[in-house]
Amino acid sequence: MMSRRRDARRSSTRTFLAMFALLALLARPVAAAAFEPACAALASATALTSPALKVDSTPHAFDRVNDYVYVRANVTTSDALSGLQNLFYWGGEGSCGGATGVGGMLFGLTDGQISFGRQCGTSTGFYFLPLAAFEPAASAQFVVEVYYRAWTDELRIWVDDVEVTPTGTRYALEWSDGYASAGTGGHEFVTTDTQWGGTIHAVDFYECAWTNTPAAAPSPPAPDLESLKVHLVAEDFNAGTGTWDDRISDLSFANAAGIAAPTLVDGAMNGRKALRFGITDAGAASASGVEAPTTTFLSAAGQTGVTVFVVYRPIAYNADLLFPFLFDMGMLATAGFGFGSEVNANNNFFTMDGVQLYTSTAHGGLIQRSVFESEERTYVAAIRVKFSAGADDPGYQLAASQDSDVAVGDIFPKVGMSVAAFDSTTIDTAQPFSLGTLSKAYNRANRFFRGYVAEFRWYADLLSDADVEAVQRELSEYSFFSASSLKSAVDNCVAATIDPDLTLYPSCVAPAVPSGSGRFCCSRCGANCLHGGATDMPNWDVSRVTSFEGLFQNKTSFDEDVTGWSVPADADTSNMFLGATAFLAKFANCNSTATPIDPNACRRKVYPPSLAAFDGPPAAWDNRHCDFSASVVANGALGECDSSDVPKGSMCAPTCEAASALAVKGVCGHEKQTPPACVCECKDKMAGFGFVVEQ
Repeated sequence: MMSRRRDARRSSTRTFLAMFALLALLARPVAAAAFEPACAALASATALTSPALKVDSTPHAFDRVNDYVYVRANVTTSDALSGLQNLFYWGGEGSCGGATGVGGMLFGLTDGQISFGRQCGTSTGFYFLPLAAFEPAASAQFVVEVYYRAWTDELRIWVDDVEVTPTGTRYALEWSDGYASAGTGGHEFVTTDTQWGGTIHAVDFYECAWTNTPAAAPSPPAPDLESLKVHLVAEDFNAGTGTWDDRISDLSFANAAGIAAPTLVDGAMNGRKALRFGITDAGAASASGVEAPTTTFLSAAGQTGVTVFVVYRPIAYNADLLFPFLFDMGMLATAGFGFGSEVNANNNFFTMDGVQLYTSTAHGGLIQRSVFESEERTYVAAIRVKFSAGADDPGYQLAASQDSDVAVGDIFPKVGMSVAAFDSTTIDTAQPFSLGTLSKAYNRANRFFRGYVAEFRWYADLLSDADVEAVQRELSEYSFFSASSLKSAVDNCVAATIDPDLTLYPSCVAPAVPSGSGRFCCSRCGANCLHGGATDMPNWDVSRVTSFEGLFQNKTSFDEDVTGWSVPADADTSNMFLGATAFLAKFANCNSTATPIDPNACRRKVYPPSLAAFDGPPAAWDNRHCDFSASVVANGALGECDSSDVPKGSMCAPTCEAASALAVKGVCGHEKQTPPACVCECKDKMAGFGFVVEQ
């Protein structure tokens, strides 16, 4: 009997101590949040001592362009930290899979280390934190916060209000739309060997709009790669001397011997400067280029290959010229390689509607022609040459455009691109390196590229797929590459012109910027224009976008002039302007059988076809008016021309200061618009025209 009482007292004591310990743990001060999200939580759960499947039971669609995701969890670890213990799983429709074939974001502990990444596949795409940065103890409570912005691949993690830095190889995180679950790595079932072993006191899931603060707008990060040997940007070109200075070294590319220098063109590629090669101001084909005398700067000890990026847009030109060299490193010499591209209907062995990759026959290579058909679009090409590492590893050439799988390549796949003798010892560094033309001064008059080049990078190494994708993301500012990013930029533009903060953007005011019009949204109104940067909508490069369906639908106040946009011939432009009331009042569809043609507005000889009344393409539309409101009239004022809607086919008169001044009316034609002017008929003016004037 005494033994039973003693056991009961011991049991009561143990129960009391356990309750005391639990109360003490719950009473432990929890660190304040290091980050405060800018919106309410989408899903939350509290007091989870066992996994709760589908905290958010409705599949969630993420906006990876405009938003960031954030998860905050107050947890206690289990009494054992070994193995994988999943804290939360967000996105995806099961343990793996999902609409895009990729699972959700998975966060937890792996043998006491924080791990974060995508659910499916191998460990590629995961991030790990070293124990030195964060070493949780068994049965310990802490608050963890995870912030991730897909557009810039920005990952931040805090533990108890202290930020910890992810380590290891960085990969852009991919995940599909889907559910949110806590304490497990799957939405449909619990895997007991990988569930959270402790307690989840609270967990909150957020997706919030990224606020466009001008001082803090991050750019997509570039990989920190020491192998970058050449970095040429068009804005650095010196038109006076014909030289192009490298940003990495003191190297300067000079005008190539025997041919003209390229032409620097403002706003040529998505509002940014670019060099025009092979086409004169008059539109004639004529060789132009720059070159460096030797290529010693292109090699590095122990390099495994070469990776080149070039941002370019070919100009269509039908002519029987020879190879269209965009860049060349000793193509006809003993070593080196080159790359060319053109849009040319005269398709034969030398000309093409596509791309060529050249490797000298001394390397076991040859002229390789792609099945990739070039168009007058912006490309961010990534060209990789893996050096030979012996008979069993002959090396390869691989090239991919911006919207391809870089590991496979749409310009040139690995298959059939062997280069058996090309390695770090056989690069012919004594040969010139040329851009826009053949590297040797031999018959350059018909071996040149015709088109624009905005940026060029040469890495003396074979970059990984992840690094290639990171560089391509950074270079994507030269063009819009997806319908979703274009739509987000348009939505941001229209929103930025509605009730703007005039303390930040004092020039974002009417009449220049009517409310909701989208005008000057990037340059004056602080809109997050994504790939457009500070370039306003009329000058965006949308040539890579394949769907414009409903882009401006029901944007009733939008009236920006996008009629200059060049879109692919097979792009979906259905209902592009449906319900865009202000735009429809300002512009006319000039080639649709569904509506009568406005003869005053539609004065060009040719317009591309438009299938329905509110469809694109934008070039099928034309302005019904002229805008003289920004004109400057010397010796007078705009008078009746002070308007942004002078009707086509009409004239308007300015108001002149001097009674003797000649009032030249503004003419609102189509092919030609003449702004209003006041010409002073003063004696000195008349004398300047040869009249005899009495003094």
